[in-house]
Parts: sequence; structure tokens; C-alpha cells
Amino acid sequence: MRRHEETGRVMATYRSAVRHADAADAQDERAAASDQAPAEQSSRRGARPLVPRRQSIAEILQNELVRLIEWIHSDGRVRTDAEVVAELVERLGVRRRGSRVEAAVRAAIAAYRSKR
Repeated sequence: MRRHEETGRVMATYRSAVRHADAADAQDERAAASDQAPAEQSSRRGARPLVPRRQSIAEILQNELVRLIEWIHSDGRVRTDAEVVAELVERLGVRRRGSRVEAAVRAAIAAYRSKR
């Protein structure tokens, strides 16, 4: 109904994401130019949320997964869902990435997005 307003919001979000990505690229280039390895992403994050290791993905609460996803995104990098899934699985120490793990993590990503 308000196509012009929606288009404006989409374009503003797109421009913001491009500015953010450009700033991150510039920061990585500055780090490389000073003969330092690019800063590890986790160093720009706060403390990792306390999520105890569990035997099964079914034992991990969705809000715990959402807190971990928030922490992963707290460094400001733009990531695809696949990248978030891969990092979250790695951080959880999950040995096998089966359909249950994939479904639980993707549901947590959806919950994270709906929260924002």
C-alpha cells in the first residue's frame, strides 16, 4: 500500500549494510598493511554467553542458541545463514551436523531475526 515508503526503507537498509561492509573491509586492509594478521573476530565480541555443553542438541534451549547467535553477530560482520550455522555448530562442539542439529539452529536463527 505504501510502496514508496517500503522501497525507501529497503534502500536505506541496503546502503547501511554496504557502508558497514566497506568499513569492515577497510579495517581488514589496515590490519594487513601493518603486517598484522587480521583481528580474530571473537576478539571484537564481548564475553561468550554461558551455555553449558550438553550431550544432544535437543537438550540445548532455543534461547541459549539465540544468545549465542546474538554473540556471533556482535562483532558486526554480515554473515549468511550457512556461516552462522557453521560457526554455531563449531562453538557448540557438535560432532555430527545432522538434520536435527540443522533444524534446531535454523529455528534459533529465525527466532533471533524475529526478535530484532
